[in-house]
Amino acid sequence: SSDEEENEILATISAMEDFDLDGVPLPETTWTPIKYRPSQVAQFISLMQNKNYKLAKAAKETGIAHDAAYRFNKQRKENEGTVLPSYKLASEVKTKRNNVKTTDDQSEFIEDYVEAHPTCIVKDIMEQLSAKFGDLSVNNSTVYRHITKKKLEFTFTPTQPRIIARNSEDTKEQRRQFVEYLCNNKMGFKRKCVFIDESGFKKNMV
Repeated sequence: SSDEEENEILATISAMEDFDLDGVPLPETTWTPIKYRPSQVAQFISLMQNKNYKLAKAAKETGIAHDAAYRFNKQRKENEGTVLPSYKLASEVKTKRNNVKTTDDQSEFIEDYVEAHPTCIVKDIMEQLSAKFGDLSVNNSTVYRHITKKKLEFTFTPTQPRIIARNSEDTKEQRRQFVEYLCNNKMGFKRKCVFIDESGFKKNMV
């Protein structure tokens, strides 16, 4: 939960303040979820680095299994103390696109646009968002989920692609027979029927 994450962040900050790691300025890093808390790893490294604890003793003191402690110590040596074990440089961590959320302004813009253009598709919305807000961190899937599930609860009806060739001889014959049927049954198709060009349909998210 968000409260647990916030408490973990505060605990990490406290640990970093309590356990001096030789005052080495660390680059911006991101915690990689593992079994142990960031504060445990920070304390483990501090005990070895500042109090000259042996690996086994530092591991026991911090409640870290020996194999994990060995791995953390190896990572510390490889990074020469610049990146704590199980952290990664923030610049090397890719943002998960699925976790990117639309802002309130973007959400309001989407809602207004869909209300004004009920036959729009996701591609249309993305183009309008880009024109309005510039370079976007959200993608088509994010916008689709936001519209249909997370907040706005609009419904999109996907169409199925037509596999049969549009201009094959069989298709042409079916069209001819259909027009002939309309004429034979004296149906005023010129006034009462609407013909839809198959090529005008989108395959997804209409």
